[in-house]
Amino acid sequence: MCESAHHMKKLRDNLIQKHTPLPIISLDPIVAEIDSYMKLDVVCVDVLEFRRSSGDQFYHLKRLAQIILGIPVTSTPSEEVFSTTGLILNAKRTALAPENVGKIQMIHDNYELL
Repeated sequence: MCESAHHMKKLRDNLIQKHTPLPIISLDPIVAEIDSYMKLDVVCVDVLEFRRSSGDQFYHLKRLAQIILGIPVTSTPSEEVFSTTGLILNAKRTALAPENVGKIQMIHDNYELL
């Protein structure tokens, strides 16, 4: 019985070793940057302060944050576009081509710059 148990344990260890994924060693700088960031043990409430203090250590993550955090959290800009388009397309202007509606919309939105 002891020899059978030893054989089963060895078989189990071989199976575990065979099916355990190897650590991913990547030469990709973005993956390395994310891995470096995930290993940080920093408690920082102010995101901007963390970005200033980390400098250019996390360049790709900084760019990603700029893109994501630049997205407006409200639908107000799109609602303004629909409202203005509703004013442009009235009963007398139903035959306007889409590109002309776009041009009128741009003039309306940028009128103060003229």
